[in-house]
Amino acid sequence: MILVSERAFEYFDHTADVGARIFGRTLEELFVHAAQAMFTLIARQKLREAPASAAMREVTARAADPELLLVGWLSELLTLAEIENSVAVRISIQRLDTGTVSAMVALAPFSGALFERGTPIKAVTYHGLKLFPTAAGWQAEVIFDV
Repeated sequence: MILVSERAFEYFDHTADVGARIFGRTLEELFVHAAQAMFTLIARQKLREAPASAAMREVTARAADPELLLVGWLSELLTLAEIENSVAVRISIQRLDTGTVSAMVALAPFSGALFERGTPIKAVTYHGLKLFPTAAGWQAEVIFDV
């Protein structure tokens, strides 16, 4: 499991939407941080640790290139969270290559006792999508339709 580092992500304003600039020392870390950025928008966890009621799910996404894979990954997580009315609280990447990401995700029920509602996300967009290597690792920009 990858924990949030000091500079995992930051938000930026985008007309009627919210953008996230995401950082990771590795591509795996960046994908985890991207999910954390999305779920931090959706819900703020009231507890310091993940609740024991979290259910483990395997999440897999496939795409033609890493940028599209990032959107596919976030979209899969968003869909699963909406279907199960839950929030991802732990993510462990099992496999990540140019066309596939697979992870074990702990989902906790979205209850008022565990989370405060944040900004609902309708979709992860392709608009302004960026994913590129940096001297410190990797960086991405993703726009969330809110």
